[in-house]
Amino acid sequence: MTTRVRARPETQRIAGAVSRPRRPRRSQTERTAETHARVTAAVIASIAEVGFKRATGVEITRRAGVTWGAVQHQFGNKDRILVAIVEDSFGRSKAARRAGATRSSPSSATR
Repeated sequence: MTTRVRARPETQRIAGAVSRPRRPRRSQTERTAETHARVTAAVIASIAEVGFKRATGVEITRRAGVTWGAVQHQFGNKDRILVAIVEDSFGRSKAARRAGATRSSPSSATR
């Protein structure tokens, strides 16, 4: 009696199908960062278009392409999303001011 070994699904080929190289699996940190960025961008776009009160969970998840559970996992609730966006905005603004001050400081100017 012989035992047949089944091929693993990722190595099976479908007749006529074009095989593509598999992308390496992204790390949890990379997936989390992508979800965070997608939700943040969706919230900013929603607030810009319809205002904070009308930027509902349904609207945010539709724009971000994620579930409300993913949003809650990342931020907790809608108010915490806003806090995260404001903190991020202040952080980027502060970094931009520092970069501008460094470029225009007398010690960095060439004579």
